[in-house]
Amino acid sequence: YSPIVKSETIKVDKKIEKPIKIAMVSDLHLGTFFGNGQLEKLNKIISEQKPDAVVIAGDLMDDDMVMYKKRNMKETLSKLNAPLGVYTTMGNHDRDAQEIVDEVKKAGIIPLFDESVELNKDITLVGRKDRSVSRDRLDTADLLKSVNLNKTIVLVDHQPDAIDYHSTLPINVQLSGHTHHGQMWPINYITERIYTLDYGYKEINSRHFFTSAGYGFWGPPFKTTARSEVWIITIEGK
Repeated sequence: YSPIVKSETIKVDKKIEKPIKIAMVSDLHLGTFFGNGQLEKLNKIISEQKPDAVVIAGDLMDDDMVMYKKRNMKETLSKLNAPLGVYTTMGNHDRDAQEIVDEVKKAGIIPLFDESVELNKDITLVGRKDRSVSRDRLDTADLLKSVNLNKTIVLVDHQPDAIDYHSTLPINVQLSGHTHHGQMWPINYITERIYTLDYGYKEINSRHFFTSAGYGFWGPPFKTTARSEVWIITIEGK
């Protein structure tokens, strides 16, 4: 419940007139045990760090929106803001994805549901549907056909299961969550074996990959293998 800030500055081989700072969080799992108090802490961090944009990389809700609505979390979530906007993708625990997409819009958050948006003239943000709805989500290569690949491409994909594939595609940065870095020992050893990057930052084939341990938790309301965290990622161009 005591979040930390992790910072990383990366360089891409594309023109960026001015470095951009993105705050990335994932896996809030808003619900019974995680709600307004933790959102206020997040708002404070974002206010202090002053990012250009905020990205929530999936699992915003803890399966449903019952407690979200009962405790009016929309009011607290709507305080989250950044000059270039606040964006989210859906995760495997965002069960009623379309309903959640419609709800978060009311809080001023922009959902990317197999969609892309230009943050500025140099950066494009591309958000995938989660693999849990894989029957009707686009392949990443097909999703990229609709974007200008001369710009820096930041892909948001909740589950980091396709990193090896994505390292062959014309993206520059990927933001993911899902793993919680195992959340509790010794599950972290399992996630380390399953994923190319189950936690942290890694450059692969000149692409930059980030997997967050998450801001919230799933199941038991504690962590032993990771702290709640916010990533502050600064992207510089050539």
